[in-house]
Amino acid sequence: MLNEYIFYITFGTIPALYAETKIFLDKAPSYLFVRSKGNFDSKAVQNLEYVKAYYEFNGTDIDYICNQYHVIYKEIRKIKKNDNNAKFIVYIDDSRVQYMLKPFLKANALEDIKKIVMISEGNISEQMFSNLNEDDEEKTAKKWSELICDYNNDDKLVKIDNYAFWLSTQKNVYYYLPYYKLLNNKNISIEYRNKMNLYNLDIEKLYNKLNKNQKKYIYKNLDLKIDKAEKYLIIIGTYDFGSKELTDIVYQNLIDQVTSDYKDYKILYKAHPLFPVEKNQAFNEYLLNKDIEILPNKLPLEIILWENKNIMVGGFASSINSLIEPSRTKFFFGDMIGYAKILYKNSRLKPKSYNVIVSQTLASNLIKYNILKNSVVNELMKKNNILQEKYEMLQLELKEQKQSIEDLLIKYGNQENNIKTIKRGLNPYYKFIKPFVKIKKLFIRK
Repeated sequence: MLNEYIFYITFGTIPALYAETKIFLDKAPSYLFVRSKGNFDSKAVQNLEYVKAYYEFNGTDIDYICNQYHVIYKEIRKIKKNDNNAKFIVYIDDSRVQYMLKPFLKANALEDIKKIVMISEGNISEQMFSNLNEDDEEKTAKKWSELICDYNNDDKLVKIDNYAFWLSTQKNVYYYLPYYKLLNNKNISIEYRNKMNLYNLDIEKLYNKLNKNQKKYIYKNLDLKIDKAEKYLIIIGTYDFGSKELTDIVYQNLIDQVTSDYKDYKILYKAHPLFPVEKNQAFNEYLLNKDIEILPNKLPLEIILWENKNIMVGGFASSINSLIEPSRTKFFFGDMIGYAKILYKNSRLKPKSYNVIVSQTLASNLIKYNILKNSVVNELMKKNNILQEKYEMLQLELKEQKQSIEDLLIKYGNQENNIKTIKRGLNPYYKFIKPFVKIKKLFIRK
C-alpha cells in the first residue's frame, strides 16, 4: 500500500533466509538488512526496483548496537523527511526483537510502526517458551517499558532476552515459528496463551513460490551434485568437545555406528558453521578415509533438503529438524533438544538415538588422547620452566646493574663534595662571599 515501507532487520540464519525469500514476493518499498546471509546473491536487489537498500551487518551484536544500527536509522529519517504519512512493517528475529528499538526511537518513529513480524531463530524459540513463568505477562510488560525508556543503555539493549511471546499479545504484532501448536508450558495460563498471535512458520512453502531464476539468487554458487536415484544421508555436527582430539574421538565413535547401520546410503557430513572440519586434521582424515563427503560448513542445508527429497538427515539436534518433514530425520546423537524434543514426544515416528558406546576402541583412543594431552602439558611446563629461569636470570642482571648505578652515583656524589671542599680552600674570600651566595640563590628561587 501507499506510504508503507518494509524493513527486514535480521541476524540469524532462518530469519535472513525468510527475508531473502520474501523480498521476491512482497513488492512494497523494501529495505533489507542481514548478518547471516547464507549463499544469497546480493545482485538480486539490483533487479528489484522496489528494494531501496541492502546492507550486510558484520561482527558481534554489540557492534550492531553501538554502531551499525545507524544505517537503519538514516533510512528511517530519509523516509520520514520525504513522507509525513510513512508507516513501517518490521520483520525481525524473535530473540533479538529489541534490536529494532534504537534506530526507530532515535528516529522518533516507534509510533509509526504499523506491524511487527517476529521470525523464529530455531530451537531457541522452543526454549524461550519453555522458560516462561506464571508472572511473565506482567514482568515482561514492565521490562519492555523500562527498555524503551533506557534504550541508550547498550549493555541492557544487547542482552538476548525473552520478549517475543509477551510482545505477540500486543496489537499488530505477529510471531511466526514452527509447530507452535505443540508448544506446551504448564506455568502459563490458557488466557495468556490465547492472547499470543502465533502463526506457523513454513519457509519451504514460501520458498516454493519462487520461480527457478529467483531461487538461484538464494543459493548462489551452490555446486552440489546430487543423484536423484540415489539415497543420501547427511550427518549434522555440533560444537567441539573441549579439544580437537576429544572431538575426533567422540565423532568417530558415533559415526562408526551410523555407517554400520546405513550401508546403502551415500553419507555426507555437515559441520556446525563455527566449527569447520578443516580445523581438525584427524577428524578430516577420518571422514575422507570413510569416503564421507564433507559439505561446506556454511552451506544452506535447508535449501538442499527442500530441493532434494531423497536426502535424509541425522546427528545432533538442530533447527533444521523443524524445517523439514519429521520423517526425514532418521536418528539423533545424544539427547533431543528444542523442537526435536516436542516433535517426537507423542509421535509414531521414533528416530533412533546413538550415544557414545564404551568399548576397547574408545578406551584405547582415550588413552592416546590422555597421553597426547599429558605430553602437551609436560612440554608446556618445560617451556614455562625455561622461561622462568630466563626471567630469574634477567632479574638478577637488572639487580646487579642497579647496584652498579647506585655505586657510581655514590662515587660521583663523594667526588662532588670533594670538589666543593677544594674550591672553598682555594678561595680565601669564601667566608665573606658565602652569605651573598645564599641571598643570590634565594632570589633565583623566587
